[in-house]
Amino acid sequence: MDTSATTGLQRGILWLWIGGASGFLAAYLLLFAPNELLGIDTGLVGSALLLLAGWSAVYGLSATRANPESLITFGEKQAWIALITTMAVGAYLLYKLNGLGWAIDLRSRALEKIATNSVAMLVGAAILAHLLRQREAGATLEDERDRAIRQRAASDSHGVLLTLLIGLIVTLGLTPVERLPFSSPIAIAHALIGLLLLSELVRHAAEVWRYRQERR
Repeated sequence: MDTSATTGLQRGILWLWIGGASGFLAAYLLLFAPNELLGIDTGLVGSALLLLAGWSAVYGLSATRANPESLITFGEKQAWIALITTMAVGAYLLYKLNGLGWAIDLRSRALEKIATNSVAMLVGAAILAHLLRQREAGATLEDERDRAIRQRAASDSHGVLLTLLIGLIVTLGLTPVERLPFSSPIAIAHALIGLLLLSELVRHAAEVWRYRQERR
């Protein structure tokens, strides 16, 4: 291995460590820390750290690959960002809403905080994707392979979503209301949001899996 490859590997490992540390700190601030520390909104700081963790992970993985044929393409980087963001938002909503007992006031401060942090994570992911696009300006960002991978992953996601929706409808239709643990409107809304998040998780996971399969 030449000197430049060794330097790239070391730089990549350093960025992976930075990404890991940022991710752990972001998880603490989003899930366990109080809403404010020293007058600073911990949710927004956690979302910013999550953005740093995503950038560090993508950059670090790219830098540790010396073989050009094994480099992560722009499409795969986008798929990884979307997968990590979906997992983060889903885990955050599950943890916070479960801690509040699921039945919460739509006008409450707690729900406003949860919505703000969730949107901040989505905006951060969009900013990260834009930065990656700017960084790789001039390169081929998308080809027929990328479009085919996205189309097959979307088909997988739609199939999962349709199956789960049919299951939910059948359950609601055949089970007496008094025996359903999620018969209230707010509970059904939570279930539908969960199904949408799960279908998106399947889509992005399928994209990542197919990209990795084609690089082998």
